[in-house]
Amino acid sequence: MRREEMLKRLGTGEDPLELSIEKWYDIREHLQRINSFEEYDDTLERGSLNCALCIFFRSCLECPVVTKNGKRLEHVRCKGTPYSAFRIAVSCQDLDAMRKAADKEIEFLESLRGDGRK
Repeated sequence: MRREEMLKRLGTGEDPLELSIEKWYDIREHLQRINSFEEYDDTLERGSLNCALCIFFRSCLECPVVTKNGKRLEHVRCKGTPYSAFRIAVSCQDLDAMRKAADKEIEFLESLRGDGRK
């Protein structure tokens, strides 16, 4: 899911956590289809510019990523979450590590749901 679609769907009242999870499913699907880093479409990710949670909450201190289980995570660019590993993998152009980190990011975001579903 690209930024334009994310903004449109947020504007209609869709849940930012569910949109973020959906975006990461899109990223994972894309990573599974490609064979090399050169094929990676970075417009799917774009950090806080294409994160429904960042756009919706506008402050890391209000975001469920930071407040998970009442614990304060380092909130600079989601440091301390699987997203950090994903960014490192991108900077190293390591497609396998990107795939693993995307899986962990999905699992992490799903763990933030209040209803316990995956």
